[in-house]
Amino acid sequence: MKSTRWGIVIALLLTVTPRAWADRLVRVAVAADDDFRANSGWREQAESEIQAAGEAFGEFGISFRVTEFVDWDSNSPDHDLAALQNEMSAEVVTAGAELVIGFAGARAGRGNR
Repeated sequence: MKSTRWGIVIALLLTVTPRAWADRLVRVAVAADDDFRANSGWREQAESEIQAAGEAFGEFGISFRVTEFVDWDSNSPDHDLAALQNEMSAEVVTAGAELVIGFAGARAGRGNR
């Protein structure tokens, strides 16, 4: 009986290992507010940050691909993440992305609005 229990436990553990899942590509839309877009190279910076964050998901067969960039003019203070998220959710429309990642931020020297 003990060997049967251990067999079940081992079988369950094998099904929850990273390799148990099929590869999955997640299409990502980058929503960048007006302040973030004012930075030189903002598209490359956003893609680089998404790629770096996505590396942790690679062992589970999940990868991220930026499929679109969406302009978004935010009116919320940069320090109020809840307000930024609510505003972005209400205003940003994508062309089929499964995940929207927002980038917001005042340029150096401007401070928070």
